[in-house]
Amino acid sequence: MFRRKKIAIENNDRLFHEAIIAGNLEKVASLLESYPHLVNQTNTKGDTALSIAVKGGQNGITDLLLKNGGNATHKDTDGTTLLMIACQQDNPVLVRMLLASPTVSATNINKRGKTAFSLALKNGNSYILQALEKKQTPAEKN
Repeated sequence: MFRRKKIAIENNDRLFHEAIIAGNLEKVASLLESYPHLVNQTNTKGDTALSIAVKGGQNGITDLLLKNGGNATHKDTDGTTLLMIACQQDNPVLVRMLLASPTVSATNINKRGKTAFSLALKNGNSYILQALEKKQTPAEKN
């Protein structure tokens, strides 16, 4: 019985992550409603649903996951944050959504010495650069 339950849980995780990759907002919403714990479940690579959505540029799914408790401060093994990924992708919509979370910091540094600001600077998107600058607290600006 326990083994069947474990297989069912793994299938739901896989279906959930596949729906995110495919950009199927309706399927993601349905699975999330039935299995709310999936929002912060990690796959074998350590990715959460939110990190998969951000990496895939899935704006609508990212919004849904954030509204349902997705962990906006998730970092990969390199220390790269979701905000850094959104900046690297030059996606102002994702950047805005992530910066709206009070727990997201614009000043994290990954293991390669990169910050969201340094990654955004490469793309030169003035909207993203201004949004990051506004997010920094006075103490962080010094």
